[in-house]
Amino acid sequence: MVEFSSTPTLKPAASMASLSTELVTLILEELHDIDPQPILNARFVCRGFNDITTPFVYETVQVNERVIRPDAARLFPRTLKLINNFTRHVVLRNAYDRQTVSDFLDRLERLESIRWRYIDNIGPFTDLCTPPDVTRLKNRDPDKVRLHVDSLPLSSLDGKHSDIYRRLMPPLQQLDSLKMVSQLPAVTTTRLPALKRLLLDCPSIREFRYHHRGQGTQLSFKGAERLPPFTTLALRSYDWTHDAHEVAAHWDFSRLRSLKLISLPVFDFLSSVYPADLKRLHTLHLDDFSAAARSDDPNGGSKHATRLVYTLVKNHIRALRSLRATCHTALFPVDALLVHKRSLRDLLFRDHVGFAEENRRCPTLRVTNLVSLSQVMAALDTLEQDMDIFVDRLPFLLAICAFPQLQTLVLNVQTVVKADDVTYRHCHEKDPDLNRANDIFGVLVDNKMGYKSWRRITLIVGGWKRVMVRRLGENWRMQNRGGIFTERCFVMESSPKGNDQLKMNELRCISVR
Repeated sequence: MVEFSSTPTLKPAASMASLSTELVTLILEELHDIDPQPILNARFVCRGFNDITTPFVYETVQVNERVIRPDAARLFPRTLKLINNFTRHVVLRNAYDRQTVSDFLDRLERLESIRWRYIDNIGPFTDLCTPPDVTRLKNRDPDKVRLHVDSLPLSSLDGKHSDIYRRLMPPLQQLDSLKMVSQLPAVTTTRLPALKRLLLDCPSIREFRYHHRGQGTQLSFKGAERLPPFTTLALRSYDWTHDAHEVAAHWDFSRLRSLKLISLPVFDFLSSVYPADLKRLHTLHLDDFSAAARSDDPNGGSKHATRLVYTLVKNHIRALRSLRATCHTALFPVDALLVHKRSLRDLLFRDHVGFAEENRRCPTLRVTNLVSLSQVMAALDTLEQDMDIFVDRLPFLLAICAFPQLQTLVLNVQTVVKADDVTYRHCHEKDPDLNRANDIFGVLVDNKMGYKSWRRITLIVGGWKRVMVRRLGENWRMQNRGGIFTERCFVMESSPKGNDQLKMNELRCISVR
């Protein structure tokens, strides 16, 4: 473990006793949003802190067996009173008795939203606490309580569950968001009409997240069917073949603020959508990474997709806060990023080539472009970039250090290890990737500019992923058997103790063959 000192020069802090209660409340609320645990501890510092923090400590409650048990009011009277008085948002699973949950929710004086999570294989389906159960409140107008449904399964349902969407989700005016999950075996097209009917029957839904695995599927429409106007749309492994006419007739993107397209034909999507409907986006995440996306075919769809994304970002979207795009970076000039220089806080800008193959050069942002971005992007807090092994490393890293608000950085690099080099197997103290990681972290810490120090720096080597297939080939297998791996991940982050030390660790992956 390596420790780096990161101590920016700061003016002496004023005593909190000199601040108004309103300002202290604001500060503690902001800190609570970043990390709730220290604020939970701050309640014990003094009575004043306890009075200030109690309302937002109890603002969101995750329901468990203890708070809904029949004798909870006798066992935990003070806790139940605080929950009843201050809780606005509740998170619960379908594992609890429906009447007990309804009684608990009815007592909450300020209830504004319920997040219901589906857990599979917990008991008889008929005993589930379903969304209709948690929204039938006796003492409150149900239309004023928003409902969020998480982890509703797309597949792995037997015959008796074939109408799960109808039974769990009758038309609900309160439904605000719906997050689907994919299980194995893959979802069949017979399940999608029920999903479509659910979306059509819930006109108030604003957030829809579709998460599938492997070969994508799609909704099919007929007649005057039209989906509600989503503000948040996230599609993973969705087989988007809708043309412009079908999109205009059955989809409504006029209120869209957040769009995430993962493992989806981005070119097909953008070709079918009216660009002006996406002008209010504050979040845009695009990744159609595939063998086709990485091909060198000049007429490949992913290259056309990059050009469409560039035009969209430069000429149509007004103010992005988060842009995460894996594209052909050579076809995406940085002038499109400069349009969002005042608003952009989170930027991932990577090339399709990546570092999973050792014999390919990965296009990397020029140092001059990085410098230009650092001079104007005063709000950028999070950055993920590629850094090819042939790039002049020091100027590149110094340009990154110049972003004044940057605190979280992810750098993707190629391994230094060669497949046919056997010297590493006989010298366990020789670890070139680790040595390079130490050098990079040292440069970044020593040259950080601005008033904010690093929160977390991640160095991803050789296309490392948490679950991955390591490089194939006999030479690589021999390296692996000797304890030499080319896919690595080094993380340096600030200490949870709140001191100025940055500690480096290496993350392990789950390797599958």
